[in-house]
Amino acid sequence: MPTITRATLPCLEQLRQIAVETFTDTYGAMNTPENMRHYIAKAFNTDRLATELQSPLCQYWLAMSNGIIVGYVKVNFAGAQTDIHDPRSLELERIYVVPAHKGKGTGSLLLKKVVEVAREHGLQYVWLGVWEKNEKAIRFYEKMGFQKTGTHQFVLGDEEQTDFVMKFFIW
Repeated sequence: MPTITRATLPCLEQLRQIAVETFTDTYGAMNTPENMRHYIAKAFNTDRLATELQSPLCQYWLAMSNGIIVGYVKVNFAGAQTDIHDPRSLELERIYVVPAHKGKGTGSLLLKKVVEVAREHGLQYVWLGVWEKNEKAIRFYEKMGFQKTGTHQFVLGDEEQTDFVMKFFIW
Protein backbone atom coordinates (compact mmCIF):
# COMPACT_ATOMS: atom_id res chain seq x y z
CA MET A 1 0.00 0.00 0.00
CA PRO A 2 1.40 3.44 -0.88
CA THR A 3 2.30 5.98 1.77
CA ILE A 4 0.81 9.49 1.74
CA THR A 5 3.15 12.46 2.01
CA ARG A 6 2.83 16.21 1.55
CA ALA A 7 4.22 17.51 -1.72
CA THR A 8 7.03 20.07 -1.59
CA LEU A 9 8.95 22.08 -4.19
CA PRO A 10 11.68 19.46 -4.76
CA CYS A 11 9.09 17.05 -6.18
CA LEU A 12 7.57 19.66 -8.54
CA GLU A 13 8.75 18.09 -11.81
CA GLN A 14 7.67 14.59 -10.83
CA LEU A 15 4.29 16.01 -9.72
CA ARG A 16 3.91 17.89 -13.02
CA GLN A 17 4.65 14.76 -15.02
CA ILE A 18 2.17 12.60 -13.10
CA ALA A 19 -0.48 15.35 -13.27
CA VAL A 20 -0.20 15.56 -17.06
CA GLU A 21 -0.07 11.77 -17.44
CA THR A 22 -3.11 11.04 -15.26
CA PHE A 23 -5.21 13.92 -16.61
CA THR A 24 -4.50 12.81 -20.17
CA ASP A 25 -5.25 9.18 -19.30
CA THR A 26 -8.57 10.17 -17.71
CA TYR A 27 -9.87 12.72 -20.21
CA GLY A 28 -7.81 12.55 -23.40
CA ALA A 29 -10.11 10.20 -25.30
CA MET A 30 -13.22 12.28 -24.50
CA ASN A 31 -11.89 15.72 -25.45
CA THR A 32 -10.19 17.34 -28.42
CA PRO A 33 -6.39 17.39 -28.49
CA GLU A 34 -6.46 21.20 -28.72
CA ASN A 35 -8.64 21.57 -25.61
CA MET A 36 -6.43 19.11 -23.74
CA ARG A 37 -3.24 20.98 -24.74
CA HIS A 38 -4.74 24.29 -23.69
CA TYR A 39 -5.87 23.04 -20.28
CA ILE A 40 -2.62 21.18 -19.55
CA ALA A 41 -0.51 24.23 -20.48
CA LYS A 42 -2.57 26.39 -18.14
CA ALA A 43 -3.15 24.05 -15.19
CA PHE A 44 0.10 22.11 -15.02
CA ASN A 45 2.80 24.59 -15.97
CA THR A 46 5.84 24.72 -13.69
CA ASP A 47 5.28 28.30 -12.48
CA ARG A 48 1.68 27.66 -11.50
CA LEU A 49 2.50 24.42 -9.68
CA ALA A 50 5.39 26.10 -7.83
CA THR A 51 3.09 28.91 -6.70
CA GLU A 52 0.44 26.44 -5.55
CA LEU A 53 2.97 24.28 -3.69
CA GLN A 54 4.08 27.35 -1.73
CA SER A 55 0.60 28.72 -1.05
CA PRO A 56 -0.93 28.30 2.42
CA LEU A 57 -4.33 27.99 0.68
CA CYS A 58 -3.43 24.89 -1.39
CA GLN A 59 -2.03 21.51 -0.47
CA TYR A 60 -0.87 18.64 -2.62
CA TRP A 61 -0.65 15.16 -1.11
CA LEU A 62 1.15 12.34 -2.89
CA ALA A 63 0.65 8.58 -2.84
CA MET A 64 4.18 7.19 -2.99
CA SER A 65 5.21 3.63 -3.81
CA ASN A 66 8.92 2.77 -3.90
CA GLY A 67 9.82 6.46 -4.27
CA ILE A 68 7.47 7.00 -7.22
CA ILE A 69 4.29 9.09 -7.25
CA VAL A 70 1.39 6.76 -8.04
CA GLY A 71 -1.40 9.21 -7.26
CA TYR A 72 -2.06 12.65 -5.86
CA VAL A 73 -4.69 15.03 -4.55
CA LYS A 74 -4.90 18.80 -4.60
CA VAL A 75 -7.05 20.54 -2.00
CA ASN A 76 -7.94 24.22 -1.70
CA PHE A 77 -8.99 26.19 1.32
CA ALA A 78 -11.67 28.90 0.96
CA GLY A 79 -9.55 31.67 -0.56
CA ALA A 80 -8.23 29.41 -3.34
CA GLN A 81 -11.36 27.42 -4.12
CA THR A 82 -12.52 27.30 -7.73
CA ASP A 83 -16.19 27.87 -6.91
CA ILE A 84 -17.94 27.67 -3.53
CA HIS A 85 -15.44 29.74 -1.44
CA ASP A 86 -17.03 28.65 1.85
CA PRO A 87 -14.61 29.08 4.79
CA ARG A 88 -16.24 26.01 6.38
CA SER A 89 -15.23 23.80 3.45
CA LEU A 90 -12.27 22.19 1.75
CA GLU A 91 -12.32 21.77 -2.02
CA LEU A 92 -10.94 18.56 -3.46
CA GLU A 93 -9.88 20.00 -6.81
CA ARG A 94 -7.96 17.00 -8.12
CA ILE A 95 -7.55 13.34 -7.27
CA TYR A 96 -5.75 11.11 -9.76
CA VAL A 97 -4.16 7.67 -9.62
CA VAL A 98 -1.91 6.08 -12.25
CA PRO A 99 -3.61 3.23 -14.13
CA ALA A 100 -1.44 0.50 -12.55
CA HIS A 101 -2.66 1.51 -9.07
CA LYS A 102 -6.36 1.96 -9.83
CA GLY A 103 -8.64 -0.45 -7.99
CA LYS A 104 -6.00 -1.16 -5.34
CA GLY A 105 -7.11 1.27 -2.63
CA THR A 106 -4.84 4.19 -3.56
CA GLY A 107 -7.74 6.53 -4.36
CA SER A 108 -9.49 5.62 -1.10
CA LEU A 109 -6.27 6.24 0.82
CA LEU A 110 -5.89 9.68 -0.78
CA LEU A 111 -9.53 10.55 -0.13
CA LYS A 112 -9.19 9.56 3.53
CA LYS A 113 -6.24 11.97 3.76
CA VAL A 114 -8.42 14.77 2.36
CA VAL A 115 -11.07 14.14 5.01
CA GLU A 116 -8.34 14.04 7.67
CA VAL A 117 -7.03 17.45 6.52
CA ALA A 118 -10.57 18.88 6.66
CA ARG A 119 -11.07 17.52 10.19
CA GLU A 120 -7.69 18.86 11.36
CA HIS A 121 -8.78 22.33 10.21
CA GLY A 122 -12.21 22.07 11.85
CA LEU A 123 -14.04 22.23 8.53
CA GLN A 124 -17.61 21.04 8.03
CA TYR A 125 -17.42 19.45 4.60
CA VAL A 126 -15.31 18.53 1.60
CA TRP A 127 -16.67 19.37 -1.85
CA LEU A 128 -15.61 18.57 -5.39
CA GLY A 129 -16.69 18.96 -8.99
CA VAL A 130 -16.79 15.85 -11.17
CA TRP A 131 -17.61 15.79 -14.88
CA GLU A 132 -21.11 14.44 -15.44
CA LYS A 133 -19.67 12.00 -18.01
CA ASN A 134 -17.14 10.50 -15.57
CA GLU A 135 -19.45 7.78 -14.27
CA LYS A 136 -16.66 5.70 -12.72
CA ALA A 137 -15.49 8.63 -10.58
CA ILE A 138 -19.07 9.50 -9.59
CA ARG A 139 -19.62 5.92 -8.37
CA PHE A 140 -16.33 6.06 -6.42
CA TYR A 141 -17.28 9.31 -4.69
CA GLU A 142 -20.75 8.01 -3.84
CA LYS A 143 -19.21 4.83 -2.41
CA MET A 144 -16.97 7.03 -0.26
CA GLY A 145 -19.96 8.97 1.13
CA PHE A 146 -20.19 12.00 -1.18
CA GLN A 147 -23.62 13.28 -2.21
CA LYS A 148 -24.59 15.26 -5.32
CA THR A 149 -25.68 18.75 -4.29
CA GLY A 150 -25.73 20.71 -7.56
CA THR A 151 -23.78 21.50 -10.71
CA HIS A 152 -21.25 24.01 -11.96
CA GLN A 153 -19.39 24.70 -15.18
CA PHE A 154 -15.83 23.56 -15.85
CA VAL A 155 -13.96 25.06 -18.80
CA LEU A 156 -11.62 22.80 -20.76
CA GLY A 157 -10.04 24.80 -23.57
CA ASP A 158 -12.95 26.37 -25.45
CA GLU A 159 -15.57 23.95 -24.14
CA GLU A 160 -17.83 24.40 -21.11
CA GLN A 161 -18.57 21.11 -19.39
CA THR A 162 -21.09 20.41 -16.63
CA ASP A 163 -19.71 19.05 -13.38
CA PHE A 164 -21.74 17.61 -10.55
CA VAL A 165 -20.90 19.30 -7.26
CA MET A 166 -20.61 16.63 -4.59
CA LYS A 167 -20.14 17.07 -0.85
CA PHE A 168 -18.96 14.91 2.02
CA PHE A 169 -20.17 16.24 5.36
CA ILE A 170 -17.71 15.89 8.24
CA TRP A 171 -20.19 16.87 10.97
